[in-house]
Amino acid sequence: MLLNYVDDENKNENEKFTEIKKYYESDYLIVVEVIGATATSQHWVALDEVKNDKIIISDPGSKSTDMWKEYNWNNTTQFVYFKAN
Repeated sequence: MLLNYVDDENKNENEKFTEIKKYYESDYLIVVEVIGATATSQHWVALDEVKNDKIIISDPGSKSTDMWKEYNWNNTTQFVYFKAN
């Protein structure tokens, strides 16, 4: 399995959302950094679905499923995407 990396650090919220949605709609599995741009440690979540204007996640650190309702979009600076073999 090959992991591919996307740097979203210098993009605005809409650009980040559009890019994540593009990979989701291309049937990639996605893991998104939601804490890292301003923190000393990182936190990553699995993307479950992009539905309407929301990114739905599975998060071991929270019961929330709406990614940017739970985490500041500005702290999403990267994501990885891959296809399962």
